[in-house]
Amino acid sequence: MMGATVLPAVAMANQHSYVGVQFSQVEYKESGVPDVEPTAIAIKAGAQLSDYLAVEARVGFGAGDDSASEGPAKLTIEVDNYISAYIKPTMPLGERFSVYALAGVTRSKIKGEITGVVPATSDTDSQTDLSYGVGADLNLSTNSFVSVEYARLLNGDDYDLDALSVGLGFRF
Repeated sequence: MMGATVLPAVAMANQHSYVGVQFSQVEYKESGVPDVEPTAIAIKAGAQLSDYLAVEARVGFGAGDDSASEGPAKLTIEVDNYISAYIKPTMPLGERFSVYALAGVTRSKIKGEITGVVPATSDTDSQTDLSYGVGADLNLSTNSFVSVEYARLLNGDDYDLDALSVGLGFRF
């Protein structure tokens, strides 16, 4: 996890640095449990090392929980936080558009609660795993861009976390 603390400093020192914010619809999937889709907001900082490679760090926090019911039981999941570090291969497709892949590691913490049954239960779980994804950036100007992305944040022992995100970023 030391890389996640170093990446923002590297990004700030690089002439091709960027920062951004993302809004994510996170899908929580666990076998035998209804899927729920809490939301999260992440801040990202990165350094474009070349036209074809960047490094990036992200810190995300829950923006809203989601619930699903099965009979009298109601499952509520919230993303408490996550931190990610990525290598980001990029393929420019002209001056305004590029596609990219993500490969790295994510540490996530989620909160879950089951109500409507006796006894009601709640738990917090933290896991770390490899994460990966694909996305695209559209340049709005030389210094700003929007992004759309799918990422598998966590392929955990008991559950998976996937995120569909939209974002806004700025280069400096």
